Amino acid sequence: MAPFQLSQPTISKHLKVLEHAGLVSRGRDAQFRPVRRNAAPLTGATTAASGRRASTSSTST
Repeated sequence: MAPFQLSQPTISKHLKVLEHAGLVSRGRDAQFRPVRRNAAPLTGATTAASGRRASTSSTST
């Protein structure tokens, strides 16, 4: 059984979108195409979300 319930072309399409967004990078190793995540673009979103959580929890108490 495959680890995902998506077809290979669907997974490839999603990976391509993530690559264009700068969230992953693809390499080449013979027949393999390893994909590495790039967390740097998410740092700002994580910081903003943390700030919103802190301000929401302080106003609701």
